[in-house]
Amino acid sequence: LSDVRDLVAYNFDKRNYIITVGYGNHRRQKQQKQQRCCVIVALSSRATPIDQAKAYFHALLLDQEMKKDATNAPIAISLDEIIAKAENAALTNLESSWNTFTQSLQKSGWDLSKTDLRSKGYELSIV
Repeated sequence: LSDVRDLVAYNFDKRNYIITVGYGNHRRQKQQKQQRCCVIVALSSRATPIDQAKAYFHALLLDQEMKKDATNAPIAISLDEIIAKAENAALTNLESSWNTFTQSLQKSGWDLSKTDLRSKGYELSIV
């Protein structure tokens, strides 16, 4: 448990959010089962409006990578491998894409520090 706590604390200190992909089976049309993925975002209680916007932007990048990788992946590749590849690609593209995105917003007159994003969920504090 202390390893998990250290990992969470490290990510919160670095970004004020944690992002990952979760998956499981869900029922669809009677007994047909299908694996379904979702991007999970956990915000720190210290997350600023800019941190929140970046977390959701990161989630969108990850979702796009997941869809691309799931479509183009060889049949022999596992879902865990697709997720790992998508997470790495999203993280690699995050900073340059985020900078381009925020510059475009600023040119359009947006101020992310005054954005009030609302979502259902929880904020976490690591003590």
